[in-house]
Amino acid sequence: YPLPVSYSTSSNIGSGTKNTPFDITSNAPFTATLKISFTTTWTIKYYRDKSSFDADKPAKSETKYARSITVSLTDTYPYARAIIRYNPPPQERIPYWQGYILEERIRYKISRVEVHAVYTDVYGNYYGADYDHLMPSEYFSVFISIEISHKTTTQKKLIHRYYWNNAWHDSPPENGEFKGYLLYDKDVKKYPATCNIHIKCPEWASCVESFSKEHGPKCSKATKACSFKHSSDGCFKHKVGVWLVNHEVLGDRDYIARTFVVEYSWSNAYGDKSSGSASAKVIISKIKPKLYWLPISSDQALIVVTYEWLADSTIVKGRKYLTAKLIDVMLKGSLFEDVEPMLKLAKVSLDDKTAISYALVSISDIGQPAIEAKLKLMPQCMWALNETIAYHELAIPVYELKTEGGTLRARLKLIDWATMKPLQGWIMLIVKNLETGETRTYIKEAKSFAEFSMPLPSKYEVWAIGIAQGEDIIYSNVKYARILLARNPPA
Repeated sequence: YPLPVSYSTSSNIGSGTKNTPFDITSNAPFTATLKISFTTTWTIKYYRDKSSFDADKPAKSETKYARSITVSLTDTYPYARAIIRYNPPPQERIPYWQGYILEERIRYKISRVEVHAVYTDVYGNYYGADYDHLMPSEYFSVFISIEISHKTTTQKKLIHRYYWNNAWHDSPPENGEFKGYLLYDKDVKKYPATCNIHIKCPEWASCVESFSKEHGPKCSKATKACSFKHSSDGCFKHKVGVWLVNHEVLGDRDYIARTFVVEYSWSNAYGDKSSGSASAKVIISKIKPKLYWLPISSDQALIVVTYEWLADSTIVKGRKYLTAKLIDVMLKGSLFEDVEPMLKLAKVSLDDKTAISYALVSISDIGQPAIEAKLKLMPQCMWALNETIAYHELAIPVYELKTEGGTLRARLKLIDWATMKPLQGWIMLIVKNLETGETRTYIKEAKSFAEFSMPLPSKYEVWAIGIAQGEDIIYSNVKYARILLARNPPA
């Protein structure tokens, strides 16, 4: 390559710039300084005479890495040659990446299928019934839980797109330096799972095809078929159809166990597929009642009847049609969540969806002539057993009663008058101001004793009334747990 070199000499040869190769000659010794625009390697060869110069047989040589060099010609070495080793600076290379498309194939599949036979009404309405527990002549729907998961298959597909200088191009740069691969785009496809369900009607039930109030249900033994499609992970619940349990399925037994089977198959457009079956063990059973006596005031009580399955003593849930009769009191069917807000003092721990029969009664209306009696509880469902409910009168023995300085002090106990045993309940003292008619009520929990200390008006009447809650027993306060403690003036 011709290179521009500047020079200056110590004699009168002068200075300037010449392109290589060039000669500087003089008849006398001199010194020349050579310069170039970049740092490079200089080799200076010295010769003793013209013949060795022409033959390129130097007497000595020097090498230097610099931008400039000084060459001295003397009588001993009248000839010299400066050689520049030209190493041009490397040309900068542009880094680039080849693009690719990431293909994602999301394949949904069914991991698990679970089935339950659950009580509903004839229209398929669900009220929170317990799974896989039924009575003869009850309607039920099939609850199917489908658990969906997915598997993702990925693949990189190279394309003719190249990334350099902060942009995508159709070709790589000239003199480019390949750095690797870079994501250009994604191609995502989902393959939903389709689940096909086949439900063969069991021998102990019939499939309800239609229903009218005039003619009742129209039933058959047809196989029920349906399908569901899902394209996300999770557990999905589906309610399918309505069936009717055969009326005579129990015969003379209290309960039986039967199997309900669902067959299924699933597939997706990617090509995954499988099939299987799911089953439930269904208990068909009679029920038995349990009565809760729950006072809500000194004069009123809530009667709540719950039911248990004879098969396993678990609670019956989600049925609003269970009515009952106690003496002449009719108990309506409902769920516990509908009456729970009525409870104040008395409490009972029941699931909100517990099936109940209930009535709000005046305590005096349930009263019996004797202090102890047996009452017949008759559920109005033919698959529910009757139950005998105890009736006991309460009594309030007075252990201490003082009125002095306008204050009444009393120490009372609540007992079951039929058994003469103490009870846990509540004792209310009702203080009536005979001048103004104003009434104030004081309530204490009766454990061993209930102790009161309260101010009295100048003219007053104080009544003590006891209440107690019970299970399969009614506690009445009409005769001996509703007593006049004190009065001024005396009656």
